[in-house]
This record gives sequence, structure tokens and C-alpha cells, in this order.
Amino acid sequence: MKHALILLARIASTGALTCSLLLAQSPNAPPQSVPRPFVLDSTASRYPFALRLLGTFDVRGDEILVRVTEGYVVSAIPADLGAEGVASEVQIAVGIGRAIDSGWRIEVVSPPQEVASVLKPREKRSIPPLQFTITGVAGRPLEEQWLSAQLRVRQTLPGIPAGFLASYACAEENILGPTAGSLRRVGELRKNYSHVC
Repeated sequence: MKHALILLARIASTGALTCSLLLAQSPNAPPQSVPRPFVLDSTASRYPFALRLLGTFDVRGDEILVRVTEGYVVSAIPADLGAEGVASEVQIAVGIGRAIDSGWRIEVVSPPQEVASVLKPREKRSIPPLQFTITGVAGRPLEEQWLSAQLRVRQTLPGIPAGFLASYACAEENILGPTAGSLRRVGELRKNYSHVC
């Protein structure tokens, strides 16, 4: 009788384990998150302030977790502008890009993080590892959208209203991988970066 009870306990335990595995593999369960590498680089653009970010990201339900492992911000402002060309409150935020009829726009942007208090003309400054969380991505067509970074600086450049000025960097691949649309975007980025990103 004792052996029979032990056998029944083992069967029940195995059945519970099998049931748990089946539930975990249910088609309605969210897919396992797999970090993917990214590069966001606007340094070949005509933006007066640009950045390059490298790291990984993964989609977690309604969020995208973005980890920047290395990067830098750089000023393309001529050195002869002196104090007028100095930028301050240099901030980075991350969101997702979306194509629209007139070009593109950035959506669901993360809170910004300051990476430098001052950026002088022609200066290049490394940034420390950073982590951003983009929320509100559930239900969006992520297969058609891409990671993008927003660089904001406070500036007093001549001919431009004083205040914050934004520039952007966009990933070449879409969030869920390359598509025909993302391949077209790569060519367009090389022709007219600031229009496409």
C-alpha cells in the first residue's frame, strides 16, 4: 500500500509538471524576450548636434527595455562661434520611429536623461552606460517601426530661436527585424538623413 501511494504521488507530481509546461508553452503566452543589438548613429548627418549609441534592446509586453553600453555626443558647430556655439543641458531620450506621409515621427518617447552639462563647439563627449524604458508599445505595428533616439540641447546659436534644439538618430532595421521598408529606409538615410530621421 505504501509503495502504491508513493507511485501515485510521483504520477501526480509528473502530471502537474507536464501541465505547467503546457501552460508555459501556450500560444497565448507572451514570447520570451531575446535581447538584440542596435546602433543609432546620426554622425554622418547634417545635424548640428549628433550622437552614436550602441547596445541592446528587448521587447517585454508593453515595454521596450533599451540598454546603451557605449556611445558619444558630438557638436558640429564651428569653433569660431565661441560662446554662442556652446550647448548645455545635453539630453538623450529613446522612442520608436514611424513612417508618415510627410516623412516620419517619433512616438512613445522615454523620459530623457542628461548626459552632459556642456558641449562646446567641435567637442565630442563619451557617455556612460544608460538604460531607457519605452512604455506603451503593445498593439503597435512594431514590425514596421524602429528604434530612434532624440538628442536635445539648450543652445543660443545665431539665427535660431534660443532654447532647446532636437536632433535624431534612427536604427536601420525595424524592431522585429529587417523588412523591405527598412531596406528602403537605409538607402534614404544615406541620401537625406534628416528627412527620414
